[in-house]
Amino acid sequence: MKKVLFIKPGFQTFIESDVYLLKTITEVEVYFLKTKPLKSLILKSLTAFFKIIWFRNSYSCVYVWFADYHSFLPVLASKIAFIPSIIVIGGYDAAKLPNFNYGAHITTFRSLIIKLSCRLATKIFPVSKFSENSLFQNIKVNLNEKSKVIYNLIRTDIYYYSKDVIKDNSILTIASANDLKTLKIKGLDFFKNLSEFMPNHTFKIIGVSKEAKIFLEKNKPINLEIISYLPHNQLVTILQKASIITQFSIHESFGVALGEGMACGCVPITISDLGAAEIIPENLGFKIEKQDLLLAKNAIIHALKYSEEQRNEIAIHIKMNFNENVRLEKLLNHFPSLDKKRE
Repeated sequence: MKKVLFIKPGFQTFIESDVYLLKTITEVEVYFLKTKPLKSLILKSLTAFFKIIWFRNSYSCVYVWFADYHSFLPVLASKIAFIPSIIVIGGYDAAKLPNFNYGAHITTFRSLIIKLSCRLATKIFPVSKFSENSLFQNIKVNLNEKSKVIYNLIRTDIYYYSKDVIKDNSILTIASANDLKTLKIKGLDFFKNLSEFMPNHTFKIIGVSKEAKIFLEKNKPINLEIISYLPHNQLVTILQKASIITQFSIHESFGVALGEGMACGCVPITISDLGAAEIIPENLGFKIEKQDLLLAKNAIIHALKYSEEQRNEIAIHIKMNFNENVRLEKLLNHFPSLDKKRE
């Protein structure tokens, strides 16, 4: 049986979820392409290139997470070897925010590499419409003929709503941030200001460390709790008790943490027109236009009035539309070479 060569630059949960999904229907060979330091990136990219060429009869597909320096040689080799290739487009590889010095397209050469990678790939799968639009805008090419938005999955087997757990009216935001730039991109400074603006409510930030945590701890209001990274079993306990999950990012490709909170019955509040807003149904949750204290406060006040039935509807929405079977089916439907492995 031919294998999928799965190339990953990291070990994020959503990447590992795809490894798990593909292994349920085909043979998968995982190749960790370390991107730092530069010497390692070059060596690992060249190794992947020659591996694909030399063992071309062993692979049914080359599957790469993110378009960047690490994706170029593998998809080029796939093109040469007549092997289909997929690139999953995330957030950073589609972004360009000069005011924050954020996004892969800040650098002209890096942007060109991403553009070439996407042109060479057989298919590209952005994780949201927002990411797809951002990518096309920044590479100045419309690749609709090979692009298909396939949302990330939410582990609803881990994150789920329990009516037996009493909600404590806490307001959460979750973000992996260890520096000030990421803190601002994720809107954690705004969340801190919001907690000061609403002193009679309980706010929690989960996932911060190092410089970001030091910044948030400084002059922290007493109603704001700062929590470092938590494993799934501890995080789900907090989410099941919380009332509201927020995502006030400046740039957000999808919002896995928002979806995990929704799966636990939290009412979502986020910024409209970003990737995170795409997972919120029109009749449930709140999408505010921008980082505005009054808009956020108003949304929180209304969210706290949500009934148990409404919270259950939010959880069902995530369970029905973002579970692992939904993502797997869409991957297979839009990549026939993987579909054959189901037979």
